[in-house]
Amino acid sequence: MRASAGHSLAALFRVYAKVLAQNEQRANERIQAALQDWDDANG
Repeated sequence: MRASAGHSLAALFRVYAKVLAQNEQRANERIQAALQDWDDANG
């Protein structure tokens, strides 16, 4: 595997991990909002 644009694999993996963490946070927020909406409608 070749690093692109002069970045090391470690740097690329750090960026990738950050993107994954941000996506996970957004997904968790959406899930929480959906569960809250469901609870409000059925509670």
